[in-house]
Amino acid sequence: MSTLGDLPDPGRRTVNDLLDRWLKVCSPTLKPRTVHDYVHECDRHIRPTLGTTRLSRLRPDQIQALYATLQARGYGAVAQRVHAMLHRAFRLAVLWGWLPANPCDRVLRPTHRPRRKQVWTREELQAFLEGSKDLWLYPLWVVDISSG
Repeated sequence: MSTLGDLPDPGRRTVNDLLDRWLKVCSPTLKPRTVHDYVHECDRHIRPTLGTTRLSRLRPDQIQALYATLQARGYGAVAQRVHAMLHRAFRLAVLWGWLPANPCDRVLRPTHRPRRKQVWTREELQAFLEGSKDLWLYPLWVVDISSG
């Protein structure tokens, strides 16, 4: 920022530029597996859609469309992770003066409800155990079922 009250000038920086810098800055504080997962999510979901978009031209509806696409494909949990990552990266862009505000603050956070797991009834479990008594894995199943 040049003077108080002026909006930051993101220049020709793109979402890819921001993601590269953000990953470089946050990597030393994260576990290697987390960094790997972040890079994977960026490469697979964010970069193909928003990567070449200039920060100065990025609109909240573009981010919302990315979330909607992920959710429509059945990737609700991925949409939530992508939102969290983008929110953190854009927060850093605001701190650095690349953006006046975080565009993720102006989108609806994706929601995801995991599918309810199908649990056997007592009768179904009893039928399974009765039908598998002669199998060599029967003792393992009894221990597994007994331990929850």
